[in-house]
Amino acid sequence: MYKGLLLNRMTSRIRHSLELQEILSATVSEMRSFLDTDRVKIYRFEPDGSGQVIAESIAPNRLPSMLGLHFPAGD
Repeated sequence: MYKGLLLNRMTSRIRHSLELQEILSATVSEMRSFLDTDRVKIYRFEPDGSGQVIAESIAPNRLPSMLGLHFPAGD
């Protein structure tokens, strides 16, 4: 039941935009709310294994943002 509700909420928010960044932001926000966690991140990995945080949702006043940070391969 909860999975269906999450999927419906995410789908509804995604339908309101065709912009990838808005879709990713909505996705991490809904996932963090659903999982009741302090942070949810989406990484984009490069062929060399390095990556970058391209979307993030964090609990207010709890953690520093990692959005935009690059991580080397093997990190």
